Amino acid sequence: MKVLIVNCTLKASPDTSNAEALAKVVFDKLREEGVEVAEVRAVDENILPGSNPTWARGTSGLRSARRSSGRRSS
Repeated sequence: MKVLIVNCTLKASPDTSNAEALAKVVFDKLREEGVEVAEVRAVDENILPGSNPTWARGTSGLRSARRSSGRRSS
């Protein structure tokens, strides 16, 4: 199982946020159970509002926003 947590704090990296501290508690519990965990901090990404007809069906808006901004996905 894989889990992606989208951290919607207003603090940009590398500042520690309360949301990050709470997510760490969840991460630790999930990892104890063998779950693969990843986090995206929304404020650090170029997440565009709405949708774009050029985005391929079935792809995430985040991945598409990175592609259209010239950024590589991690």
